[in-house]
Amino acid sequence: DRDVTGVQTCALPISRKLVVASRGGLKTAYQAEYLRSWREQRGVCIEVVTLDVSRSVEAADAVLQQAERLGPVDGFFNLAMQLRMGFMKEQTEEQFWEVMNPKVALTRNMDRATRRRCPEVKHFVVFSSVIATIGMPGQCNYGLANAVAEEICERRAREGLAGKAIELGPISEAGFFHEMYKRAEDAASYGGTGIQSISSVLRCLDVLLTAPEPIVISRVSPKHYANGRSGKNSATLGAEDTLTDRMSHILGTDVGRLNPKTKLTELGLDSIMAMEVKQTLEQDFGLHLSATEIRT
Repeated sequence: DRDVTGVQTCALPISRKLVVASRGGLKTAYQAEYLRSWREQRGVCIEVVTLDVSRSVEAADAVLQQAERLGPVDGFFNLAMQLRMGFMKEQTEEQFWEVMNPKVALTRNMDRATRRRCPEVKHFVVFSSVIATIGMPGQCNYGLANAVAEEICERRAREGLAGKAIELGPISEAGFFHEMYKRAEDAASYGGTGIQSISSVLRCLDVLLTAPEPIVISRVSPKHYANGRSGKNSATLGAEDTLTDRMSHILGTDVGRLNPKTKLTELGLDSIMAMEVKQTLEQDFGLHLSATEIRT
């Protein structure tokens, strides 16, 4: 989809034949090179189909037909995502569905199509988000989208079909978080959870895919991440330079512009940023401030 995380996840040793369906197709030279290397060096047959499976069950059928040309369909993995941040009162119905469709409609369509064409699939997996469980300021629509997709997986599991949702937190080195928040990757955490490397995610998937529970989570604790990256213990996470770095990331400004005497509102703090600052202070630094105190 929009990032390279999905492309890298094709490295899972699940099949030697893959059909990758994407709304926009390959978008970067890295993606094309990654797939080429798997074709040429490892003998994996990979076909890329430019198709929005969230639009209809017929689109899901078309992807399955393409896969059936290569052999029996063994599994389905939904790695699609779309974000439209904003508080509930600021959201429109169109913005909600723009976020819901890649998770909910796509998963629903593939659920219906696989039940009809290949109910015996061994894997029916949705890559969900920890936001469905712990929440995130400004991402109510994304949290709901993942929660509904998880319910589809739970229902399939109750009916004896393959169904699993894997909740992931922020991932470094590749993907949406890496592209949008590179400067945050050295922080202790983001949104209350540690930042996990793509290689760690792939290792965890070997265990999570075989777990009996329909909903599982791959998450790094902030303390573990901080110890692994900096060699410091949790007592040092409140150091001034770390706090300054976190605030500069949230505000989208250079660290040098931050002055202890300058109000955050003067640096462009809006309501969503204020909620993120509050969550960061509480979860990573043990500081409990009201929204008014943060603004003033």
